[in-house]
Amino acid sequence: MERGKRIQHILMEVAQARERVRQQKPLIHEITSPVTMNDCANITLALGASPIMAEEIREVADVVKQAKALLLNMGVLKKERLRAMYCAAEVAIEQHIPIVLDPVGVGSTLWRTTEIRAFLQTIPVSIIKGNSSELYCLLETTHAGTKGVDAQDEMQLEPSFWQDGAAYLHATLGVTGKNDVVADATGAIFLQNGCATLPYVTGTGCMIGALAAAYSSVATPFIATAAAIMSMAIVGEQAVGCGPGSLHATLCDGIYSLDKDSFFQYGQITTPMKV
Repeated sequence: MERGKRIQHILMEVAQARERVRQQKPLIHEITSPVTMNDCANITLALGASPIMAEEIREVADVVKQAKALLLNMGVLKKERLRAMYCAAEVAIEQHIPIVLDPVGVGSTLWRTTEIRAFLQTIPVSIIKGNSSELYCLLETTHAGTKGVDAQDEMQLEPSFWQDGAAYLHATLGVTGKNDVVADATGAIFLQNGCATLPYVTGTGCMIGALAAAYSSVATPFIATAAAIMSMAIVGEQAVGCGPGSLHATLCDGIYSLDKDSFFQYGQITTPMKV
């Protein structure tokens, strides 16, 4: 497909996904960090979906059976929470619903890195969302030693690296940072919206994961990932002049107000390769 038409096609699908979430109000099961649980719930509600956050091992299976997508955020990783994630993921696979994994802080400790890699070797996921340092770690064979959730790593990796990585991990990758990238085994795109203040607000990365899960219930993994990253970035751009405190509330308000026309008006996509 010719590049300009491809970009317009992506924007159209992203816009349609935003409308479908609002219309269908899908139930999204989110097992996420207690640090950002409230943020993820509120951003999910603002988009128009309905969050539920059960992690008790005796009920997660029943909850997943009612859900349209599953988010697994490994920000505060404990053995009990990890067991619940395995249980939820196994049911999600049986139910044929998408799984979004946010490997928060992978590479920061050996135990965390080992557990997250082992999880990916066992559980097929639809989307992996993380910063470039975290996702680079998943594609390395050794302990990479990232700085964690707030890593300021600005690796300028070619889109082909992420495309190959997506093929290796059998998932769509959502790479956030100075250059946001969405990649699957067929290609990659750059998303060029952004907000320099986002790193000063705890949980914006986790919120993108929640948005990706909601979008994945109504769209392909590639479109869902693009929609999630674009939504947060566009809303962030519109919050010019906000400090960290006011930005936090403005992001939620912005996602609530976001409509299909916003993507055509503000969305910035480039296709460095055929996708």
